[in-house]
Amino acid sequence: MEALSENLFLNGEDSDEAYVPPEACKDWPIQDCHFSDWQKQYHGNWFLCYGRVMCGQGWPIAVQAMIFLLMLPTFMFYVLVILPYSEYLDVWKHTALTLVGSGSVLFFIVLIMLTDPGYLPSSDAPSYNVRYELSNGKTYCETCKIWKPARASHCVICNACVRNFDHHCPFVGNCIGERNYMYYVSLLWFVTLGSAYELTTIVFVLLEVAPMVSANRQRTLYVAFVLSIRNNPCLFFLALISGVFLFTYGHHFFMHLYLIVNNQTYKEYIRRNDLDFDAKRYDRGCYVNVYERVCLPVHQSHILVSQSNHNR
Repeated sequence: MEALSENLFLNGEDSDEAYVPPEACKDWPIQDCHFSDWQKQYHGNWFLCYGRVMCGQGWPIAVQAMIFLLMLPTFMFYVLVILPYSEYLDVWKHTALTLVGSGSVLFFIVLIMLTDPGYLPSSDAPSYNVRYELSNGKTYCETCKIWKPARASHCVICNACVRNFDHHCPFVGNCIGERNYMYYVSLLWFVTLGSAYELTTIVFVLLEVAPMVSANRQRTLYVAFVLSIRNNPCLFFLALISGVFLFTYGHHFFMHLYLIVNNQTYKEYIRRNDLDFDAKRYDRGCYVNVYERVCLPVHQSHILVSQSNHNR
């Protein structure tokens, strides 16, 4: 019965290819390619250090996002909050915290940008007219002409298949896949932590300034706090930015914690309501799921540096 249902997906009427049982496709290998061949096919990727470092295709946008969404707000926080209100804050301690936090965020952004997410080079593998998922999870990509492994998916922006494809993130200029997923989760954690730190520091300063505003008048702390915001619009603006960052990246961080616990990718999560898709198919329990997503080693990159390894 299963073989009969599988054969219903075959379209051999207008094809000269001889039908091959699906088992012959299960072990079809993913071919490695040299980084120079990859660059010829995908012009958006930049390779540095003779192919040892790869920049994502959207790296110009990532650099702009890094400047305007990370460096500029951090610089404004340091200049407008830490330095002017040194009587309330330990400047050296908060300088160290700011440098460690922003340095950690910058470190993981660069790692995500320069890490192959798990690209699968295109090939000329035949489809044998098989249009269904094999028992080992492999499916055929009509664009890349490969038998992609389970949980791999084609990114329309990068125009390439990616192992354990999660999503394409324009703010880091790269796909988020098997080989850089934990870097992405770490980035979300440090941005959330840094936003919470900046927001609480600004609120602390506003509360410390509030009694001075109403020193000679009978006002409640709430009214004094509102007046301190009115008299310090720059602090309120920075607090608003930090709050938006805290809500946005905090939501994404806890969302991905949920996905890790349930052993799902984001693409699998958004397909959870599809009738022909089981989003819980890889769920093996909380502890096993976390172990598989966090602790298991990732596959080696299929984009090779050495031409000799490619020829072997």
